Amino acid sequence: MIQFGFGFRKQHGTPEQLHRVVNYALEAIEKKEYAVAVFLDIQQAFDRVWHPGLLYKAKRLLTPQLFQVIKSFLEGRTFRVADDGCKSSIKSIEAGVPQGSVLGPTLYSIFSADIPNHMAITSVDKSDTLIATYADDTAVLTKSSCILLAKSALQEFLDAFQEWASKWNVCINAGKCANVTFTNRVQNCPVVSLNGRVLDHSLAHRYLGVILARSLTFERHVTSLQQQYRAKLNKMSWLLSAKNKLSLENKVKIYKCILAASLFYAIQVYGITAKSHLNKIRVLQAKTLRMISGSPWYIRTRNIERDLKLPKIGDRIQVIAQKYTERLGAHPNSLARRLNTACNRTRVRRRLKRHHPQDLLNRILT
Repeated sequence: MIQFGFGFRKQHGTPEQLHRVVNYALEAIEKKEYAVAVFLDIQQAFDRVWHPGLLYKAKRLLTPQLFQVIKSFLEGRTFRVADDGCKSSIKSIEAGVPQGSVLGPTLYSIFSADIPNHMAITSVDKSDTLIATYADDTAVLTKSSCILLAKSALQEFLDAFQEWASKWNVCINAGKCANVTFTNRVQNCPVVSLNGRVLDHSLAHRYLGVILARSLTFERHVTSLQQQYRAKLNKMSWLLSAKNKLSLENKVKIYKCILAASLFYAIQVYGITAKSHLNKIRVLQAKTLRMISGSPWYIRTRNIERDLKLPKIGDRIQVIAQKYTERLGAHPNSLARRLNTACNRTRVRRRLKRHHPQDLLNRILT
């Protein structure tokens, strides 16, 4: 299994993969380098897995007995379409892995395990190239003080990736792929292409649910969180209102499980944003708790949080950061353990007064 693939694997989550990408780009910005990235979109990734190619790869990895089980699982599958009492003729399924099945994610991981890695990059040192995959979401980043060198290395990987995709009947949706330049400078990455099509350059892209903008301040992500949160809250206001007869305990549980879960997703990474942006998250929680409890305006938010047994945002972030650091320390993947090594370093002096994900545990949040 490829080390940089974090999808469908035990103890491998999206925060670790996001941490790798963000840390790589921030280090480039700190050194006045350009970090150029391409976020690849595989069209109908699970539905178009080529069965002959999958069986070929599975035969090389699995024992003969287990291979025969996989082969019988894939072969002979059929489907038909029914609509308003009418049924189509039966057709055979010649591609795709059954979604919703236990084996589906494992089969896709076997099929995509040999995608090009940094060893395919020859124009720059392999340590200057980062590849991050999570299921069908793939990001590749290269960095250099010269934007032309970074672009050259990135294009080299894209050519290797397109060659792999053509060999294994993988369809890349170039129209949905994004090219982002992470830098504090004005200059953007020169155009790169995939299968002869120039990729659109973007100022920001949503990767694994987090918006990554060129300066990595996470301002756009927090703004998006506010909009999504308010939309959810409006739909649930009738249920969480103080006038509703639902018990206070159940209202708090709804907030924790549904509303707060979206706010704290990937906070291990985007929690390094400015305190002014984190304050927007505090305001969302304060308004929600005030709605739940029906407290008047003169009751302090901290008193409401204490009565409802909910920690302050800053305290919650510290607890999450502590657990995340401990998880990285015992992580089975060496790439994630390196992130923990960065977390345990003594505070380094940086050119820019900016926080990195490894600083979150020691950051003072009031």
